Amino acid sequence: MRQLSERELKFAEAFIETGCNAGEAAIKAGYSPKNANSAGNRLLRKPLIENKIKELREPIQAQCGITRDSLIKELEEIALNAKSEEYPNYSAILKAKELQAKMLGFFEPEPQRVNNYNILISNQQNKQTEEIPLAELE
Repeated sequence: MRQLSERELKFAEAFIETGCNAGEAAIKAGYSPKNANSAGNRLLRKPLIENKIKELREPIQAQCGITRDSLIKELEEIALNAKSEEYPNYSAILKAKELQAKMLGFFEPEPQRVNNYNILISNQQNKQTEEIPLAELE
């Protein structure tokens, strides 16, 4: 099984250090500043790098006592508090609900299988997934 290269490992570590800024992490890992954003986004899609980032986050999360469940519960409390005011803060409610949905993966496009390859087709303008008939792809 392939292992991470030195630059890929540096990218994963820098991604955590920079507060999850892919472009800045790519520059710190030695990628060209001109293409740093695209390189960072490309690297984040690699399963080995994704797993390394998760591995690097675990001790930080354990030290802080932060879990996905605790964050979702806290966001729910924020939404409930914003609703209970005399004049509900709809902006706070919407933001809390949006963050909950992102954490639960509701905005992620679902992969489609074509000839044993997973493909993700998304419209970047409105972030909706489009289905393309298989006949058009062949």
